[in-house]
Amino acid sequence: MGLFCVGMAFLSACGICSVLNVFYGPVHTSLPFLLMGLGVDDIFVMMACYRKVQSAHKDLPIAESMGLMLKHAGASITVTSLTDIVAFLVGATTVCYFFWLKFN
Repeated sequence: MGLFCVGMAFLSACGICSVLNVFYGPVHTSLPFLLMGLGVDDIFVMMACYRKVQSAHKDLPIAESMGLMLKHAGASITVTSLTDIVAFLVGATTVCYFFWLKFN
């Protein structure tokens, strides 16, 4: 299900970019693989936290276990997501800026 969500996120981003007429270059073909890697990393973090919560609190219902899991995994996923966003923005603006300079 996690990989499906990552795939749907890529398709949604492609749809939004096509509506906004964003330039699609050869670098963009590697983005699904980058997104899969980032998504799988977050899935591993969530599953490790879920197993840790399940071993510590065996009597909790599934909803409370999921809440505790997200409480523990949320901070690390948020920090890695923010650093990934900054890295992608720097990479995206650098390529677009040099492309703009080349043709203007």
